[in-house]
Amino acid sequence: MSDVPVDTKALIGDVVNKMTSGRVAPNGGAPAPVVTPAPAATPAPVVTPTPTPTPAPVPASGKIIAPPDSLFGKKVEAAPAATPDPTLPTDADIQAMPPKDAKAAKAMRARIEAQNTMIADLQKKTATPANAEEITTLKKQNDELLNQIDRIALEQSPRFKNRFEAPKTAILDQVKAQLKAFDVDESIANEAVKLPLKERMALLKEHAEDIAPALYDQLLKVDALEQARIGELAKSADTRKADEAEQERQVTEFKKQTFTEVLSLAREANHFAFIPVEGNPEWNKAVEETISTAQQLFQSNNPQDQAAGLLLGAAAPLYLDLYRRERDERERLQGELGKYQRAMPRIGGGQPPASEDEAPAPKDGRMTAKDAAGATLSRLFPGA
Repeated sequence: MSDVPVDTKALIGDVVNKMTSGRVAPNGGAPAPVVTPAPAATPAPVVTPTPTPTPAPVPASGKIIAPPDSLFGKKVEAAPAATPDPTLPTDADIQAMPPKDAKAAKAMRARIEAQNTMIADLQKKTATPANAEEITTLKKQNDELLNQIDRIALEQSPRFKNRFEAPKTAILDQVKAQLKAFDVDESIANEAVKLPLKERMALLKEHAEDIAPALYDQLLKVDALEQARIGELAKSADTRKADEAEQERQVTEFKKQTFTEVLSLAREANHFAFIPVEGNPEWNKAVEETISTAQQLFQSNNPQDQAAGLLLGAAAPLYLDLYRRERDERERLQGELGKYQRAMPRIGGGQPPASEDEAPAPKDGRMTAKDAAGATLSRLFPGA
């Protein structure tokens, strides 16, 4: 008999019945029947052994199933290793800031990380309006904190200083030098640049009327640089969001490409659950649903759904191995039964047909001794 325990056969029969219920086999016919023996009268007691460092599970056959590099016999390039969140400043970025700004940026980064953890925990829970609202609020707060950090980091960056601060300083130095040449307090320049245009011109005429128009034009250049600086700071938030969107697009594209490659490998390995059959719409619909479910799990951000799918997928080779051994044993027993039937002496002499299909039909509607013997064997060995 089979080397698979009786209760294991029952489990496999139940699994296969559920998997094939309502589906059409790839060849268009009904799935092969699954023989499910009756459960043992007294199940063996469950013993929980002491955990040992076993490298791989050992099925009933005694054959160790080592975890393969790939279920399909080919190794797929792994996804790139996780990297730190690029939207957050690194330690090096913070250390380059002035002490006061560095302290503020570090505190904001810690708050963002804590709120990201809160968001992840909320996403694992059952979706409710309250949870969705809290997630939205936390994400909005994180965006505001990131904008503040971006402004601090941008203002302290050498590129930003060379583009805006250095030219402004150079223009103000020129204005101060001209004021000094006319024996005017150079601090007037710092005061004038902060005033609205009308008040600025009045101040310059009051202290340096002869050169007031020239100084006014120079300070307008400072105004233009300041407006550009403010616009660049505002743009930094939009740039960061664009970078985040591009990163998300790349991840989605990578997942899509990887799934397509693995699906192709599965079909090359003749895993029929993923192979459509021409002229069999019911089977093809089942294939599409299976692929769609797998793709949704792969692209999902829900760790619970992914873990459940991975567990079922990892167990599939074991179930398939058990089912194949059960099928092989059933076929062997059917072959033995066929030999037994053909070897039995028949009433009236002669040799029995090679199979039931070759047996002649009863003549004149009357049952012969040969027919009676065949019927008796069918009752004794149903399904043979």
